[in-house]
Amino acid sequence: GKIGFKFAARPLWVDFPTRVYYVGYRGIASRPRGASMHEIAKQALTTRLARVEGQVHGLLRMIEEERPCIEVLARCAAVRSALRKVELIILRDQFGHSVAAAFASGDVLGERRKVEELVETIGRITR
Repeated sequence: GKIGFKFAARPLWVDFPTRVYYVGYRGIASRPRGASMHEIAKQALTTRLARVEGQVHGLLRMIEEERPCIEVLARCAAVRSALRKVELIILRDQFGHSVAAAFASGDVLGERRKVEELVETIGRITR
């Protein structure tokens, strides 16, 4: 079937015989049936980190060419932003599964531990 909307008010999963579609706030993503979310996150991380690597090489080249400081600082901001997106992908993949599993198990202590772990991790990366 065809999905007749671009964005969703709440994220949802739509299953079809050969693909699974994720309809989220920013659009639609899909994966082949049987592919794990970890595989998709790994693919996204590899792509983003290759992009970051290219940006860092460009930053080195800008410094060697003695480009204006404003341009160098703008490139630094782009690299930082790209790395933040990498962090978010990792957080979504790791905690999306582990927190969901803790809540699905019904273990209140396990739920609290996972939420506390999530809060500590977010605290560390936002310093």
